[in-house]
Order: sequence, then structure tokens, then C-alpha cells
Amino acid sequence: MSTTKKFSLILLIAAIAVILWYAISLSKKQVQPENNRPVEIATTTEEVNIASTTEPVVVATSTKDWLTYRNEEYGFEIKYPKDYLMKKIKGGINLKHPTYDLVPISPAKGGSVSIALTNTKIEDHIKAIENTDPPLSRVISQKEYILDDVKGIEIISTYAEGLDYYDIFIKYNNKNYLVSYGDIGYNYTKEILNTFEFIKPVMASTNIEDWPAYRNEEYGFEFQYPKTWTYNKGEYVSFRPSSQKDCTLNTGRTVKESSCSDEIFLFIEPNDKKLSLGEFFRDKGRWKKGEDYEDIKEFTIGNIIVYKVTLISAYDGSRLESFWAPLSDEKFLELKEFLPKENKSVFNQMISTFKFIK
Repeated sequence: MSTTKKFSLILLIAAIAVILWYAISLSKKQVQPENNRPVEIATTTEEVNIASTTEPVVVATSTKDWLTYRNEEYGFEIKYPKDYLMKKIKGGINLKHPTYDLVPISPAKGGSVSIALTNTKIEDHIKAIENTDPPLSRVISQKEYILDDVKGIEIISTYAEGLDYYDIFIKYNNKNYLVSYGDIGYNYTKEILNTFEFIKPVMASTNIEDWPAYRNEEYGFEFQYPKTWTYNKGEYVSFRPSSQKDCTLNTGRTVKESSCSDEIFLFIEPNDKKLSLGEFFRDKGRWKKGEDYEDIKEFTIGNIIVYKVTLISAYDGSRLESFWAPLSDEKFLELKEFLPKENKSVFNQMISTFKFIK
């Protein structure tokens, strides 16, 4: 074999090897959700260039012929073109155009996007990226992202093959989501994400008149709660939507906030020193503004001073509302909510019905 032919053969083998390496690397970079909880980190606004790996995009003028995926358990719905493939994955779905896997042999006529529940920490996600093909794999941007009017964090990363990938960490209604997609079919994917909607929780009836009453003769008070909720009497009295699962408590009374995602607890607190509410909150500095609580609002019910306190959660720094009322010289009532933002109005409605009884 002549030298020229040998050289041509070597070039052909090398070209095939490069194509195979590119295809294998591309398949490995498809980000899949894992089960770790996301946490917020600082954001930046670095600009990102989008590679041309698809055919020119024709923006859809209508989605009326698209299919709709809706899952009440996962809490979202999304529309997608009928020529896309829908595959169930852990905690969610993947939507992919059939031509996506043909890249780089031929251009893609669509993209791929995964949407799923996740517990992945952003910091762990970043470490995984940086450990994939160092130093070529790295995070190039972290910034705020709005999906269905809900704020999240978008992580944009690049890999050895020169493509960028987009991972959106977002929390809604006590569920953590990871939305993942890449450069290939980017504009198609953005069209699909424009149809994404979180399933809004069903709100309790606002007609308080038909709410049942919880009445405590021993301590002399009562209030109403939504008729679509249940009253539960175990170690502690609680109120929650009928669909809500049992909520776990630690020993020693402290509520495990991670497991109490939609519930209101009633506690009877001891007041051995026979203090007023103001004295109780100041006693030995047990309540510190900026650490334990953000705000205290004082008002009266039947000439009796009561408190509404905005607490700072030691679990994740979120804000919780609690209602305090003196029941006798040695007891306080505390109503404490563990509710998603969408249902916090229910707590205020319940408080508005509170009254002392003889």
C-alpha cells in the first residue's frame, strides 16, 4: 500500500473515532435528576452563547395540536408537539424529538428536556459538573430564572464537546424540581417550556360561615377551620387538608418541619412563672428578634391581649406564622402553621374566627 493511501486511511479512521467520541460524550451529558435537596447560592449574570446544532427554527404559531402531559402527584403540566417522544423517568418525564439522538450525523429538528422532582443540592450538582471532564467541564453562569411566575436558579454549564447545558432548580408548593436541557434544539425546548404550568393547590373555601368549629371547654376557646380539612387529635392537636399525609414529630415536641408541609398545630405552652405574653417573650432572652422571630403584632380579642408572631424557621430560614393567647395564669395557647405560601391565608382566616368562651 502506498504512503498516500496509508495516510488517507489513517485520516478516515481518525475522523470516525472523533465522531464516535462526540456522540458518546453527548449522550453522557444528558443531566438526570437525583434525590438531593436544592439550596440557593449566589447568582451571576454572565452572558452565554448558544451553539448552532439544529436546523433553523420556525416558531410555532399555535400549540392547539400539541399534546398535554399533566400529573397531579408531580404538580405540573406541560404541552409538547405530537411528534415528540414522552418517556417517564424517576419523579417526572423526558420529552425528546426523535431526531435528537441523530446529532452529529444529521441536524436535530427538536430538542430534549427533562422535568422531575429532585432533592439534588445545587452545590453537589456543580461538583458533579466540574468532575466530569476537568478542566473543560465547568459552570459558566448562575442566575435567577422565572418559570410560570415562580423564581428559581438556572445553572448553565459547558463540557468538553463544546456544548452548553441548562439546569433550572425551582421550588413550588413544597416540591423541588429540576428542569434540564441542552444546546441541541434549544429554541424548540424554550417553546415547550413556555407552556409549562405548576398545578395550583386547591384553596379552602373562603366562606367561613360554613366552616366547622373546634371548641375546647377545658381552656375556654374556640375557632373555625376549613370544612375541607380534618381535625386530628393525637399527641398534639392539628388541622390539615384531608389529602395531607401524617406529619411526624420529634420527641420533645419540636415539629419536624421537613415532614410537616401543610398543617397547623395547636400547642398548650406552660407558663409556670405566670408571665404576661410580653414578659414571656422577653424572659431570659429566649426570643431574639432577627434570630427567632422577625415581627410581633399585638392586638386584642375580647379585651385580652394576643400576639401574632412571624417566626424564623431554624430548619431553612423560611417565615412561619404563629398565634399566641393567654389561657390562664399558667398556660398559653400557640397555633403554629407549616403551610406553603399559597395556603397561608387559611391560617389568618382561622385566627379571625378565634374567640374566648366561658
